[in-house]
Amino acid sequence: MRSIDVDDPSLATTSLAALTEEQRERLTDVLDRYLSSLDEAVPLDRVAILGSHPDLAEPLSAYLDRLDELHDAAAGFAGGDKPRSAPAPQVDGDKRIGDFQLIREIGRGGMGVVYEAWQVSLGRRVALKVLPFAAVLDSKQIARFRNEAQAAAQLHHSNIVPVFAVGVERGVHFYAMQFIDGQPLDQAIDELRAAQGGSPSQRPDETAIYPQAHSPATRVGVAGSAETQRCERTLQGSQVKHDLAKRGDYRTAVRLGIDAAEALHAAHEYGVIHRDVKPSNLLLDSEGKVWVTDFGLARFQSNASLTKTGDLVGTMRYMSPEQAAGRAAVVDQRTDVYSLGATLYELVTLRHAFEGEDGPTLLRRIEQEEPRPLRQLQPRVPADLETVIHKAMAKSPAERYQTATDFADDLRRVLEGQPTLAKPPSVVDRLTKWTRRHRSVVVAASVVLLCAVVSLAVGTALILREKARAERNFARAENYYKDARSAVDRLGIKMVHRLRNEPGAAHFRRELLGEVIDYYDEFVKKERSDDERDDPHVQFDIALAYGKMATLTEHADGAQASLSLHRKACQSLQDLVEADPASRDYRQSWGSALNNLGLALDRAGELDDARMAFDAALALRRQLAKSVPDDRTMQSELALTLVNRGLLHERAGQPAEAERLFHEALSIQETLVKAEPRSGEYLKNLATTHNNFVAVYANSKPDEALAACRRAVDFMTRARDAEPRNVDYKARLANMYSNMGSLEAGADKLDDAAASYQSGIRIQEQLYKAARENKTFRRDLAVSHNNLGLLMTRLKQSAAAEAAFRTAQELYRPMVGMYEDDHALASNVGGVYNNLGFLYMSLRRQREAAEQFRWAIEYQQQAVHRAPKVDQYREFLSKHYYNYGQVLRNLDRPVEAMEAALERGKLWPDDAQRLLSVAEELALVWRQMAARPELAKEADACVSYILDTLAKASDKVSLAHELTGNPAFSGLIERPEFTKLMQPSL
Repeated sequence: MRSIDVDDPSLATTSLAALTEEQRERLTDVLDRYLSSLDEAVPLDRVAILGSHPDLAEPLSAYLDRLDELHDAAAGFAGGDKPRSAPAPQVDGDKRIGDFQLIREIGRGGMGVVYEAWQVSLGRRVALKVLPFAAVLDSKQIARFRNEAQAAAQLHHSNIVPVFAVGVERGVHFYAMQFIDGQPLDQAIDELRAAQGGSPSQRPDETAIYPQAHSPATRVGVAGSAETQRCERTLQGSQVKHDLAKRGDYRTAVRLGIDAAEALHAAHEYGVIHRDVKPSNLLLDSEGKVWVTDFGLARFQSNASLTKTGDLVGTMRYMSPEQAAGRAAVVDQRTDVYSLGATLYELVTLRHAFEGEDGPTLLRRIEQEEPRPLRQLQPRVPADLETVIHKAMAKSPAERYQTATDFADDLRRVLEGQPTLAKPPSVVDRLTKWTRRHRSVVVAASVVLLCAVVSLAVGTALILREKARAERNFARAENYYKDARSAVDRLGIKMVHRLRNEPGAAHFRRELLGEVIDYYDEFVKKERSDDERDDPHVQFDIALAYGKMATLTEHADGAQASLSLHRKACQSLQDLVEADPASRDYRQSWGSALNNLGLALDRAGELDDARMAFDAALALRRQLAKSVPDDRTMQSELALTLVNRGLLHERAGQPAEAERLFHEALSIQETLVKAEPRSGEYLKNLATTHNNFVAVYANSKPDEALAACRRAVDFMTRARDAEPRNVDYKARLANMYSNMGSLEAGADKLDDAAASYQSGIRIQEQLYKAARENKTFRRDLAVSHNNLGLLMTRLKQSAAAEAAFRTAQELYRPMVGMYEDDHALASNVGGVYNNLGFLYMSLRRQREAAEQFRWAIEYQQQAVHRAPKVDQYREFLSKHYYNYGQVLRNLDRPVEAMEAALERGKLWPDDAQRLLSVAEELALVWRQMAARPELAKEADACVSYILDTLAKASDKVSLAHELTGNPAFSGLIERPEFTKLMQPSL
């Protein structure tokens, strides 16, 4: 029994000191029993209590009032005489915890009570989880509650309920989260069972019905997190059939599983293990979206656990075998994979994976027995789905999916009809599991069998043992070797690409690149020194390794550094083709290597060699496509090389040749799309080719350029719809909308342009919100807001323009520091400040314009410093200085304007025309100074600067021709020093 400390100053009364020791002990006992009755929802009668202890009436009455107040605040606001199951009343303004006004209770569990609440300061509806009053007396409960809040608050994923605030008010611990309008998955499962007209155990062959991911369910406010929350309304069978399910539609259950698995993987990446994944902790909102909630038992992998070895943490029915055995030390992300697998098993079959009441028997079954094969309960479910779910629920963590994202990927393969990584158990696997379950029988039988066959077996074993062992070891080594190479191919290269967009990861990415390149280098050296180095298969592996090394080297050190490796790959494959011209694999790989060499040469600026590589790739791929006209992969690869070669023609000023190749590629890609109209890859390639026509037509045929861009948007939209989870397709579609907006703006279709920009921005905002640390998504969104700002400036919508530029600045600024190796970012943000400065100039907000131009200069200087050979950055910086100087003159700050002009002149020490422009700017500054006597000294200095600047340009231009008649120099060229400077030019 918990004890009440009557000496607690929060409960003290003035009469307490007068009590005897016996009275104090009796008071403590009465308060303990009263508190227990509150927790059990059957509060003791206060009148009876006071009547039984008249000598304690005054202090007891005060204590009971205080306990009622605290219990109402912390444990449900249900009132002292209402049972816990009674519906909560409509609360008034007094039912508040800090900034949150409580509306109604919507969930309750051992780890908390959840209310629908209203956050007063922000005017929004939230779910507020409150630690019950009884739990406040348990330090471990408080620690777990805080752990839950901490775990949930640091997670950011579109399928994890976000936490808004965490706090303590009057001793009441709480945290606020997004209010989810929907129902927990366990209630949906119960209603599906009811819709079948009985228990699944009575009708094992009935086809299950599944929640629909996008069907409007009956909407009930559901808390973001509570262990045993239940909705207040039950869906009727007809509503279930209409709103939640289709018979035999397992796909919706799989989609929910994918989303939940990816959310759990996001938590695992933050080091958080949920440890209590189950249907009641998966919420379905009114749109059918699944939310992972209730991190009350979560564990941080890097922190000390609140659980001792041997403790059982989690909900028994969904525990993993290691949890059931109390092995807390081995609990990791694979535990969550198991529990999600058990949840999906139940969703698909409407049966628990292991039946029985909670207790030791159930724990033993989880630890030792296998669940009934899923297709015995649901025959219409694909065999691959059964295999995937059973792999997730493997007894050994090593046999499960090692990450939740691996689980999600295999579920996605089930949806797409692709082969899964999980394979059905072999005869040996099934025998092993049977042996594990019936160990005693197997041991006894084995002893008898051993005695019967030992004599015969010994002789045979002695002869064959060493041979079999050698063969097994060789096969095992060969498999390990292939697995290791496959792991490097998939994981190493995948991580390199992923780290490209991660802030602060440049150094680590460079190290990883170096290690993967070294791996391939060692592989090549080993293979070339091997006795079988002349084997064509070995030569083929070496050639492919060269290609991978080339790609990685290009990522690490640039295109130029990768060229020698690309050429080695091409030469090795050419040798193989010449030795075996009938091999389609060799020819196809050679074509890919030539195409990749062409791309690298293009990026390295070696355009003549790039054209030769693409021409060779084209010739080879035309032959392949002609020899196997029904092979769509060959046709698609040919189309891609046609596009690459066409882009080179376009950049070389040969639009007719580019157009011809693009049309040829288009013809192939249209045929592929007709054959596979739902192929995202083919639709994406077709959209990209249409988009490339924009560059060909932009200057000569603007109407056709716009039409091509609109076709690109249409096909890219279809690609996105075919694979709605493909973020690359979404990003491409957004960029195509941006291109279309630019073309429409150029055609003075400003309203259309605004709509296009905003369509792209909506997609980019979704991508950015889902992955805020992704560099590409953030940059693309910033570019689009800048473009929108320019358009709004043209439309004279200054407030919208200002807001767009400000948003672009906020997106860009942090990136400059996070990605110091990307000099273009500093230049881009400088351009945005420059654009906002122009807007302020047009609005005659000169001081604000000056501030914007000053920041533009600062960022552009960073770009010039980081990439001094990029002339465009110097060009931009020069324009920023010019604009800054103009505003300073408008503000009558000529000294600062002179300094800006001089800095601009330093950028062009050998450019006569630029220097003349600087001298003209200085002359305008001098005119302002000359009108102010107090600046006479600065005016004289300015004249000297003008003369010095003109002298630098005098060897390349005729000063007399340039200065005579220029009003900026009026009053200066008549001076002797100017006449002398101009004399040699006359």
